[in-house]
Amino acid sequence: MKLIRQFAIFVILLSLLTSCAPASTSTPTVVSPTGTVVPPILTAIPPTTTLEPTASQPIVLEEGMNPDLTYSFVPNNSGAHMFDIYEVNQDGSKHQVLLKATTVGFNQPDWSPDGKVMAIWGWHNPRTISIYTYDTTTEELTRLTDQKNVYDMFPHWNRTGERIVFTRQYLPGTDRNEIWSMNPDGSDQKKIIDGYAASWSPDGEKLVYSAVTDDNEDLYTCNSDGTNSVKLLDTEDNESFPQWSPNGELIMFEQFNREKEINSYEIGVLNISTGEVKVLTQNNYLDSGARWSLDGSQIAFLSRYHGNDDFEIYVMNADGTGVKQVTHTAEGSYATFPSWRPPVKP
Repeated sequence: MKLIRQFAIFVILLSLLTSCAPASTSTPTVVSPTGTVVPPILTAIPPTTTLEPTASQPIVLEEGMNPDLTYSFVPNNSGAHMFDIYEVNQDGSKHQVLLKATTVGFNQPDWSPDGKVMAIWGWHNPRTISIYTYDTTTEELTRLTDQKNVYDMFPHWNRTGERIVFTRQYLPGTDRNEIWSMNPDGSDQKKIIDGYAASWSPDGEKLVYSAVTDDNEDLYTCNSDGTNSVKLLDTEDNESFPQWSPNGELIMFEQFNREKEINSYEIGVLNISTGEVKVLTQNNYLDSGARWSLDGSQIAFLSRYHGNDDFEIYVMNADGTGVKQVTHTAEGSYATFPSWRPPVKP
């Protein structure tokens, strides 16, 4: 039986996803934006060797503005699926709960461009995960997808706030993972292409996503309607969970070597024009869930950098330097999947 790493990080964090693999897709030609074949150039950036427990220069927000980071949090002994949503500044200030789990646990927040509405996925039971929005102005929680026996996950807003892309994973035995999009009210739901973990290009014209071909996870781009699928990298490692940089020049992703232990998860960036790949984290700890800051100067991610089995939120510069630990959870709890919130005044 072929073994493919399928959402392995979520198996560790949630203990609810199965080991089924995404359906294989045909392999498009590996091309650069100019149409020529580009072998990836792998360059490692030396990792930061020391950690600062908080930012050396705390971020100062205007009075009344929201904290700049949002993340998912599992309290100790609460059950692996019962995530709360918290927010915090990089210096650890304004650390507060934003949305508590009830009978539904919430995870992987992503913000509308105006910073008012959070898209999340909610765990109902071991067979159903759905996409929700939470309006912080009205405190209204809205369920956008309600299909049973599927996992709807990884929501991501486009820059105009007019569409949300998400992954629909069918339950084990079907080997189906699809990328869908919809309006922010849940209407006009459309399948785009086979794959998972998609995010929008800054102009909203393209998507970057992950798919499995020949037992390997690879990165692809396609038009927003699913046409013109292009494979970006062709390596022996698994590359997944891509994120386009705000200026559109780079694609950040998670890299994993299946021959190594789980701590071989690293964060890399691909220069779209040159094909050059730089590995930003090279250490003996699991690094995952990376997200660009709004201006592209920083990256938030989850890690075991501190050396125990719990996950914490970290921030580093876009070149991999200046790693800072943001959260400090109690033993047995963990903080995961950070997201940057656009500033909103009351």
